Amino acid sequence: MVDLEHSAHHNSVVHCKQNLAILYNRTGRASEARALFEEVVEALETYYDRPHPDTADAHGAYGDLLMGIGDLAGAEHQFRTALQMKESVFGAQSPQVGRSLAALGIALTYEQKYTQARPVLQRAVDVLEASRQGPAVLGEAYRALANAQHSMGNAKAAEKAARRSDYYRWLARQGRA
Repeated sequence: MVDLEHSAHHNSVVHCKQNLAILYNRTGRASEARALFEEVVEALETYYDRPHPDTADAHGAYGDLLMGIGDLAGAEHQFRTALQMKESVFGAQSPQVGRSLAALGIALTYEQKYTQARPVLQRAVDVLEASRQGPAVLGEAYRALANAQHSMGNAKAAEKAARRSDYYRWLARQGRA
């Protein structure tokens, strides 16, 4: 006999729900995606009972959804949670941390929290550069850093970051790693 209460929170079932939530998000069914993401995050936190990459990824995906629907404060919270978990699991200099830093920094720029965004984004590009991440991720991070620098009145630093962004975006269009 199968324990249905336990099986509903098994990580395989939860990952299926997460994939469905991502599909809902991509097909414009944000309210259904949001409800599923809330279930997924709670279930993974219960299942693993400690920081775990799967839980961090769920928080990041939920943050992406919240960014898309304009809940910037909620997105910031999800990205901060994902970042803390990834730092705990992988260490401060891992590529996974760099991606989480970039997501958080971009959210902060959308919230117009430029003084908070700038150091987060600078750290993101440093970690991403050191780990030789793909140009698309670096292009986005540098673009957000340029926006933050510009909004803080630092035109020279904004121009430098914008040039780096253009370069990495060009590389991404060329299909280069």
